Amino acid sequence: MTWQADLIFTMTQGQATTICKRYDVDSHKVIVLGSFAQAAPDAIDAQIAPLLQRSGLSDGFGDSAEILDPFGGSIEAYQACAAQIRRAVLGVIAALLNGRL
Repeated sequence: MTWQADLIFTMTQGQATTICKRYDVDSHKVIVLGSFAQAAPDAIDAQIAPLLQRSGLSDGFGDSAEILDPFGGSIEAYQACAAQIRRAVLGVIAALLNGRL
């Protein structure tokens, strides 16, 4: 079976590197999802900030494209992770609409 994709999104750079090496994928097709968080509409920052503060993830959020696995963490950690993913997906949508992807 042959698998094809125009883009592959990962949660961490380590995952992206592994996919490129293991499956011989061009690195320009593998993107860390969180790298699009900065492209998301600013209006959602007000919704996400409280979740990040309660989870303890607010320090450094936005400084890294990594979306860390909340497994075993608090409900707030899961909520913050979901908020990070949501923000990044909105950034991907914005990039697609603006022709940057």
